[in-house]
Amino acid sequence: MFRKSRTQHFFILNILIWFGFLLSLRLFQLGDSPQQLQSWSYLGIALLAAQGIAFALRKNILAGIGYYISAVLLLVIFMATGAIGYVLGKASGPSALPLVTKGDLVIGRTFALSFQAGVMVRAEIDGKSMIKRIHGVPGDRITICDGLVYVNDIAYQQVNNWVGFRFENAAQCQREYRKLQLAADEYFVLGDNTNQSRDSRQYGPVPKTVLYENFLYAIRDDMTVRYLTAVFVAPAEDKGAGQ
Repeated sequence: MFRKSRTQHFFILNILIWFGFLLSLRLFQLGDSPQQLQSWSYLGIALLAAQGIAFALRKNILAGIGYYISAVLLLVIFMATGAIGYVLGKASGPSALPLVTKGDLVIGRTFALSFQAGVMVRAEIDGKSMIKRIHGVPGDRITICDGLVYVNDIAYQQVNNWVGFRFENAAQCQREYRKLQLAADEYFVLGDNTNQSRDSRQYGPVPKTVLYENFLYAIRDDMTVRYLTAVFVAPAEDKGAGQ
């Protein structure tokens, strides 16, 4: 009876250690970089191996098998419920080109979300899941000129390495000219590949309630990593401005 009790205690102890290890990914945001995520994965494999050896040394083979089954089930539950805090998905469609291409493995964070301009998010619009980038946040002034979006009179594009350029005047708009102000809970989202993207230019501003994940980086088949958060750079002031 005493031996059985010690086995049970050892089993529970190892489950708690594994539970804490899984929780560490979220608590310390270890999935925010591919290097940290890889190190965490290797450490998890080493931990499981060490625990298996410990069960074998104690001659608790059946308990060890039961532990591995429980550990895998716990991992599946963490991932299925989102408790682990990160999601992996396959990219499809051209709207996020060139940073995200079809078939890329995309890693997103589902907690401690940022809704700042430049962040790439998963948006659920009309029942479809889309990868879009936040350009306008509550209170921003949006100007749409021939499909080009200016936020507070500045447009940012990936082809320009996110260095902004200013809106001149409505006379430059030949086909389309619209203006709007974002309300307290409205965001303006765009695909990086604006020529092949349906986004807030068609759907209008979206509420925060349809923005679910921050996409952090994409991994291609050749293991090349592309970080997805953009830093918008305001255009330099004209020489002599403010003097």
